[in-house]
Amino acid sequence: MLDPAAWLCFNSGNKTHPIGLKRANSFGLLDMGGNAFELTSDRFPDLGYGDSPRRNPEALGPGVAIAVRGGSALAWSALARSAAHLAVSTESTGPGFGLRLVRRAD
Repeated sequence: MLDPAAWLCFNSGNKTHPIGLKRANSFGLLDMGGNAFELTSDRFPDLGYGDSPRRNPEALGPGVAIAVRGGSALAWSALARSAAHLAVSTESTGPGFGLRLVRRAD
């Protein structure tokens, strides 16, 4: 059940929420599903970086279809999986979109 761990269309009031208010997943990570779709550099439908280098891939131009992942406070639970994805334009904006900053653990 996702209700304790994710903000989705049925429990969010159709708005995003501050991070850390839901239970961590089995890896101890917070907010990995729901709340805001994560914009990626993955081209859609290829779901990869194409001919770009794997390290520091080149920026994608305007109007390119990219994948968003992770679900949203405005979406249903089937999209709250990291493997689930939707296509959006690189110019997409709005309260249901965000990004995840990452760094190496070491």
